[in-house]
Amino acid sequence: MEEKSECPTCGRNTLESSLTSLNIPYFSEIYLVKFHCPLCGYRISDFLNTRYGVPIRCTYEVKNEKELTARVIRAATGTIKIPELGTTIEPGPASQAFITNIEGVIIKILDIAETASKWVESEEEKKNCETAIEKIKKAKSGEIPFTLIIEDPFGNSMIIAKDQSKVSIKELTEEELQNLRTGGLMVFTPCNTDKNVEKE
Repeated sequence: MEEKSECPTCGRNTLESSLTSLNIPYFSEIYLVKFHCPLCGYRISDFLNTRYGVPIRCTYEVKNEKELTARVIRAATGTIKIPELGTTIEPGPASQAFITNIEGVIIKILDIAETASKWVESEEEKKNCETAIEKIKKAKSGEIPFTLIIEDPFGNSMIIAKDQSKVSIKELTEEELQNLRTGGLMVFTPCNTDKNVEKE
């Protein structure tokens, strides 16, 4: 019989949990842990590495459509940056771990940008949104090169490409580590082409 615990949102003893072992290249044994409350809908997931990881930065340059298929493993503590799109996805209280590919990350950014474009009022903001969305679409189709960066203080995130030698992996310095955000409310400004930040 599955044991349930108290949900941090509704306070009922209805929180269900699961632990799944994953076989992922370039990792030691890793688990996907999920918590879900069917009563109020609370849901959160993350990766647990059986080995303590060092703070890392993974960098991968996408130069064509084929390279959009590289796998992205983002733990709840991972920060994703795409400088060419002025976009940063930072972890926060509702941060979720996920496994997708680079195209999937771009689709997530595009969805947020298109939603935000419906809320803007001024003509300047609308033009900024149109410019940002067009650029994101070109990145999604491989028409423009860009760089995807993942920074993780616990080393639980990774980019996995067909040619792994094209993925640069470096340990973060103490100074770089201090500048990483680990929480916050959701704030995303996809129509500001200078800097878009999403905090989950």
